[in-house]
Amino acid sequence: MSAIYRLPRHTLRIPYTPPTRYRHRTYSNTSRLNKPIQISEAVREALVSKTPIVALETAIYTHGFPYPDNVDLAVKVEAAIRESGAVPATIGILDGIARVGFSQPELERLASTAGQNTTIKVSRRDLPFVVGMRHITAYNGGTTITGTMLLAHMAGIKVFATGGLGGVHRGYPNPMDVSADLMELGRTNVAVISAGSKAFLDLENTFEVLETQGVFVGTFGKAGAKVMLPAFYNRESNVISPNILESPRDAAGLTTIPDASHTMGLTSGQLFCNPIPEEFEIPAKDINKAISEAVEKARTKGVFGKDQTPYILNEIKEITKGASLPANIALVLNNARMGAQVAQELVRLEKREEGSLSSTSTLNFMPPATPPPIPPPTPINQSSTTITAPEILVIGSLAVDQTLKTITKIPQLHTSNPTTTTETLGGVGKNVTLAAHLAGANARLVSVVGKDLAGAWALEKLGALGMDVSGVRTVDGGVTARYVAINNSSGELFIAGADMRIFEGAQMGALAKGEIFKGVKVVCVDGNLSMEGLAEVVKATAELNIPLIFEPTSTSKSTRILSPTLPIYPSTSAISLTTPNTHELTTMFTHAREIGMFEREDWWRVIDNISIDSMFLNTQLSTRLNANLLEEGIIQSAVHLSPYFSRIMVKLGADGVVLVQLLPPATSSTSAALPPGAIVSQGTGAVRGIVVRHFPAEAISQEDIVSVNGAGDTFLGAVLAGLAKLGMNEVHLGEVISRAQKAACLTLRSPESVSERVAEIGWR
Repeated sequence: MSAIYRLPRHTLRIPYTPPTRYRHRTYSNTSRLNKPIQISEAVREALVSKTPIVALETAIYTHGFPYPDNVDLAVKVEAAIRESGAVPATIGILDGIARVGFSQPELERLASTAGQNTTIKVSRRDLPFVVGMRHITAYNGGTTITGTMLLAHMAGIKVFATGGLGGVHRGYPNPMDVSADLMELGRTNVAVISAGSKAFLDLENTFEVLETQGVFVGTFGKAGAKVMLPAFYNRESNVISPNILESPRDAAGLTTIPDASHTMGLTSGQLFCNPIPEEFEIPAKDINKAISEAVEKARTKGVFGKDQTPYILNEIKEITKGASLPANIALVLNNARMGAQVAQELVRLEKREEGSLSSTSTLNFMPPATPPPIPPPTPINQSSTTITAPEILVIGSLAVDQTLKTITKIPQLHTSNPTTTTETLGGVGKNVTLAAHLAGANARLVSVVGKDLAGAWALEKLGALGMDVSGVRTVDGGVTARYVAINNSSGELFIAGADMRIFEGAQMGALAKGEIFKGVKVVCVDGNLSMEGLAEVVKATAELNIPLIFEPTSTSKSTRILSPTLPIYPSTSAISLTTPNTHELTTMFTHAREIGMFEREDWWRVIDNISIDSMFLNTQLSTRLNANLLEEGIIQSAVHLSPYFSRIMVKLGADGVVLVQLLPPATSSTSAALPPGAIVSQGTGAVRGIVVRHFPAEAISQEDIVSVNGAGDTFLGAVLAGLAKLGMNEVHLGEVISRAQKAACLTLRSPESVSERVAEIGWR
């Protein structure tokens, strides 16, 4: 799949070849933790912040659709969930590791293994094998409904959207074939949204087994009417639905039952049947004939077990001459959207339930996880010293970081583990501000803390560092942000938790807006703010014509600033700079494409003016740039985003930094006027061209690296200091990036999140 979504007709497309091996690049070359189950950062953060999540299976991609059609379907399903306000958690096996949440490159790689001998259809019985054998054979696998439910439940995800449920096969007990899906629903506490059971099964006996297993079954429909259970391709079967759900809220209300039922010893799941959209329904008389032929053919050829379902579905597709395929895709997308709606309602109900529990005095309940409503912030007590206007405002997170290191290699669950504890002051906003301060700039942090012991300690520490704390406010009822990591005796992360909710309230956006005023040279904001808070910052800086820099913070937060109405170049309101790593850049590109940011007419005008021709591609980029930057789609993604972010510094970890920036009309694009190593297109109109420049990383041995924490934040802080001192002039960017890389290396050699030695290379 090309990383360039669309380019003007006269512009040569930049090819994107997926690399044979994807790897995570950081400032350190330390090996990835060898764990059998891995939860992605996006899913982990959604769980912590109580964002709606929908689990998705992968057997449909590895054993249902051929490559690359399966990739196209996977992208559409995840996009449908995001557009409906939830986070997709695609579940599968890659390289022998069970993954909850895939990046797009990882999902493409799994889908590309469809049909290979080492790609397995993974149910409950197969999980120990594929995970346990990973040191010998790195199996890939698409999880079935059973496998997906099990892993979703382990991760704490309560809603799962799929196509159709397995069940009792026709002719039972000859063959004696009953899907493990039915047993899993009877013992695993996950709500499954499907278009009923697959139509070629024995539907009556399937739902009899579900009743025996104690599974709640309901169908979305109108109360008081005769509602039938759906039959995959048909909106109705001949089986009456035992229960009716009028809305996603009804389903969410039932999904909250498991939390209470745990205390009663009940563990069964729920099946919410969602009929196929009416316009895609296949008449029963047409599809039933095809089903009978396909089932008989499978029986004649001796196809049984887990191979039977994909075989029959493929035969139905062949018999109907492909007519069943659009119906299959439509019902999967329909279920994904319904799953997102149920997940949203579930989060609302859980938050309301937590609020009601806080008012009770019974000892049978834990205190609510969500803090009470946060009133407007009040200023902290400041000294009478007059504080001058800062050169730099950094709007973002301030947190207390706690690291607990166990004395054992493998921490024990369900009990207390002896640990050593380290407590430091962290947060992206704080780290960036401190680095800018040490690099010689007058920088002010704009953030919030709770009126609690942690907040008081954080303010004391900030003051001891000599930082300007006039932009930090205390919030009554708020809880100071915390990040808690539990590491094993080798220092490897075992589990971590983050509570950053204090930055997502409306008061953070209001505080930021009030702190932005004329005289500030540069404003930087990190992705911890809510979408609404970030929009306030974009608007406030645009009104005062102050350059704005965006630090994405993480893949899940990198998209919060994106919007179809985001200001675009050459407007002075456009964001001046963003500093993503490669994963954040890919996520931003994908999300921008999905929400239509590459369809705007003014976006097309900028892309046309850039004029990326064959000379730029074949003679300059291809021959003078690291091949991986093109093969992995990094340059292509940055070019697409450049009309919204006129300068993009992509952090490549051990490979350095690549700068992609638009040149304004007044800039000369001749080689004599540009620094060595710059690759420039000859633009027209409002854009003089686009420049691409690679800055290799500073040489540093693995033995010299003490900690990678804070290296990226240090880099950005030093960049901000350079921009404040030298201005946004393109001529100085090379010097700014070079010094910032030196600053990052100093932090790599330091146990602190920002090395004190950054002052040695700053602007004084």
